[in-house]
Amino acid sequence: ISSVTDNVSAVIRYRLTTGVTVNGEYTYENIRRSVSLEWDLPERTEKNVASLSADMRVIKGVYVRAGYTHKFNYDPVYNTEPDRSDEGKVSVSVSPHPRVTALVSFAIANERRDDLHFTDTLAARDREVNRDRLLGSLTYLLLNDLSVTASYAYAHNKTRQDIVYDDITGVPHTDALVPNTDLMHNYALDINY
Repeated sequence: ISSVTDNVSAVIRYRLTTGVTVNGEYTYENIRRSVSLEWDLPERTEKNVASLSADMRVIKGVYVRAGYTHKFNYDPVYNTEPDRSDEGKVSVSVSPHPRVTALVSFAIANERRDDLHFTDTLAARDREVNRDRLLGSLTYLLLNDLSVTASYAYAHNKTRQDIVYDDITGVPHTDALVPNTDLMHNYALDINY
């Protein structure tokens, strides 16, 4: 498969006041493919991404970043790629002392796909994914070249998707919005020298 991609981006930054900056970004991507019929892939995909974020210094040593991203894809290649998605993020960084830094970050996303493509059937159509992410870390600088970091990460994915399977005679069957969930907790303690 060979492809040609055109990409256009626009970025704008505006300082509302001292310590508050607003960022806007838009990206358009057009992908054209030379594919043979046996690959059964779309010849063209368009991706649109718009995001808005703000960086704020609340008080000395406390920084907040919040953002929202909307994505819209026309004719995505794979069933796991959404037609549209919305994501919100917020992170807080605190440095109350020159030797101590803490970070907390949270993100939530929703992805939708309304036109799943399977070669055996047209009955499978829908996919919805919800994602939650949480990260927290605390770093203490013991010496100028020695630090300790404790961190925790959490990820939760919930997927509901139409699935297709064949019975023993080869006839395709569809189950609508089959749920799947995975959950991750990660604890870490790092020493950096």
